[in-house]
Amino acid sequence: VILLITGDNFLKDQMRFESTGNLVDVHLGEIYPAKVLVVDGRISSIERLETASQRFIMPGFVDSHIHVESSMLLPGEFCQNRSDSRNRGYCI
Repeated sequence: VILLITGDNFLKDQMRFESTGNLVDVHLGEIYPAKVLVVDGRISSIERLETASQRFIMPGFVDSHIHVESSMLLPGEFCQNRSDSRNRGYCI
């Protein structure tokens, strides 16, 4: 998990910071005020708050689509050249 948040209280030497805002929880399908504590690059705790903020905290979004034609391969060749041999032949 990669987390990039502009922290309110960033302590560079301890690699610890917290950020408050409206948390977009994609697992629960909710948006609620929260304080997120990050320690050593990992989320340590999430605390629900009563007061709302103007800021939002949300997961990073990755655009994972690919254009097969950009690889200059035929679709069948594209699937065969995957480095993961467990999925060889399956184009997902």
